[in-house]
Amino acid sequence: MVHKRSIFLILFIVASTCGSMIAATGDERLFAQATMLYKQGQFDQALETYAKIIDKDRTVYFNQGNCAFKLQRYGKALLFWRRAERDWGMFGRQELDDNIALVKKITRQGVGQQTGQGPWNALQTSAKNIKNSYISYVRAIPLFMFQILFLLLWALFFMLLKWFKRNRRGIVIMFVAIIYVSAGLLLVSKYSESSRVYGIVTTQQAPLYSGPGETYQTLGSLGQAHEVIIQRESDGYYKIKAAPLFGWIAKNIVDIV
Repeated sequence: MVHKRSIFLILFIVASTCGSMIAATGDERLFAQATMLYKQGQFDQALETYAKIIDKDRTVYFNQGNCAFKLQRYGKALLFWRRAERDWGMFGRQELDDNIALVKKITRQGVGQQTGQGPWNALQTSAKNIKNSYISYVRAIPLFMFQILFLLLWALFFMLLKWFKRNRRGIVIMFVAIIYVSAGLLLVSKYSESSRVYGIVTTQQAPLYSGPGETYQTLGSLGQAHEVIIQRESDGYYKIKAAPLFGWIAKNIVDIV
């Protein structure tokens, strides 16, 4: 009986391994095919082929975003680039950041939200860009790195605290404390980002209602590539936050990142 179980276990492992190898080989073939279609300017077919890949990584999502952008499907482009961003890390991401900034600029202008040229508008734009970059990097860095940094600074702070007091280095204590608090705030930001569910509007216009249905009052509309925070769902609608607006939006016009 034990012998038969061992044989079944071995066969199961072999079958699983072979299945993974076949899937990987199929994905590589699809990736090469999609990349060739993209180079030939067949963006629609390339996008469909990339979608068939089972194990998508940041490169696949990035290329999907490029295809969608070429097809002027800006909501989808931002969606795919945001998905790529999750696994991108901190380095070598200039092109990704530039693409995200470009699609957001295009869609803002498309709905008549182009910013003015005054110093206040320029300051607002700069502040928004800094905020977006900060959130982007917080999303990209793994949670365990924030946890390790926080623990290391915590240990360093308490190990050196006694020495700092004995040598009357109050300024140094304050400096280390500021770094420690900053690391704590980063960790809190990461936990907050990890608990949120983000969505992106992928249609030209998305009506925003006061309740889950078209019978409720219309509060306004959101344009494509508008990013929202999904709070809950009911009857085929998401309750979302899209600062400074709150409301309900149909599920079929929002894709979860």
